[in-house]
Amino acid sequence: SGLSMSLLDSAQQAAITRLIEHDRTLLIAGMGAGKTVVALTAAAELLDMKAVKRVLVVAPVRVCNLVWASEHMKWSHLQGLRVALATGTPAKRRAAFSSDAQIVVINIENIAWMVGEKLYESFDGVIFDESSRLKAVGSVAVKRLRHRLKGFKWRVCMSGTPVSEGLLDLYAQMLLLGLHTVLAPTKQSYLDKWFMPTDYERHSWAPRESSGESIARAISVYTHVVPDYTHTLPVLTVDPVKVLMPPEAMKEYRQLARTSVLADVTAVNAGVLQSKLQQVAAGFVYTDSDEKNARTIHDAKVIAAREWIAEAAEHSERAIIVYQWDWQRDALVAQGVELFTSTVKNYERWNSGQIAVMGLHPKSAGHGLNLQDGGYSMLWLSPVWSRDLWDQTIARLWRRGQTS
Repeated sequence: SGLSMSLLDSAQQAAITRLIEHDRTLLIAGMGAGKTVVALTAAAELLDMKAVKRVLVVAPVRVCNLVWASEHMKWSHLQGLRVALATGTPAKRRAAFSSDAQIVVINIENIAWMVGEKLYESFDGVIFDESSRLKAVGSVAVKRLRHRLKGFKWRVCMSGTPVSEGLLDLYAQMLLLGLHTVLAPTKQSYLDKWFMPTDYERHSWAPRESSGESIARAISVYTHVVPDYTHTLPVLTVDPVKVLMPPEAMKEYRQLARTSVLADVTAVNAGVLQSKLQQVAAGFVYTDSDEKNARTIHDAKVIAAREWIAEAAEHSERAIIVYQWDWQRDALVAQGVELFTSTVKNYERWNSGQIAVMGLHPKSAGHGLNLQDGGYSMLWLSPVWSRDLWDQTIARLWRRGQTS
């Protein structure tokens, strides 16, 4: 038993066909578009045809444990796949690689270990899930993998936001596909060709005026975009919750903004200043003496969150509260909010409606997780600068299968 393949829509079927018929693909699909089942279905077909002999999946650790470990069991046409999880202890990882699994799933952090153990040699297919997490050419995972992928004849990078933080993110993903020369032979020549330096020492770069369109044309033959399906979802409503900062707290905020100094805080540069101001707005500030020592400044947002939780409870509304700092996390725990963990039990309890309010950090659960069955409301205690984290975290609830 399981979900029928007939439930996959025409856009998903087209993506499966693309992956089967091409050996290099950057698959761009919005959050919740079903990238995992699409990739698994294509991989299963290629394995069945003996076009590939074994497939490696690289993904963020929570996506490995909570999605890739079980997604094939949900679908009737995939239940014969042998999937092994290479996360956890070295012994468990080695057992996964030495098993007869056709698909082995490993988290990004263990790539260096896998390369060091030479455990990649039995694979000729690879899927990079949430490939935008591998955007740094100089990262350990990319550096270790790039020269070991020559034997991989089928490669897929999947992301809903491949250039979420800018066009610079794209080069490493094309490098992993073996297609970087379509853009430029090296990262530096990529910068020189498509970007302009914005500082004297050439550390920061901005794209030239027509670079976006030119790069899109250059990689179009290797790219497959799954059409946006969000028009079929319930309307997404973003509701600002205004909280008045107490006068004494506002006084401290303005002093810090004006002078970069409080009694126990010194903002040494603009980046630190914006972070400290955000903390003060949230209700606290980490002091210079100890980055873990938080001085409470006000409780206006904590009170507002408590009222929001109470109102959600009145309507039997299960909700996620997104926090950024340990101080906010501790304030939520004090109010009885259960925190998200990467355990299967916690994941299943939320999706089965057993958790009324769950606290979540965007970096711990912002990519790849299916949380839409557990609720439809989300409260952000503070805004984030990253558009990628904002979109990805909201898409844990606002995705295919959401009905509320």
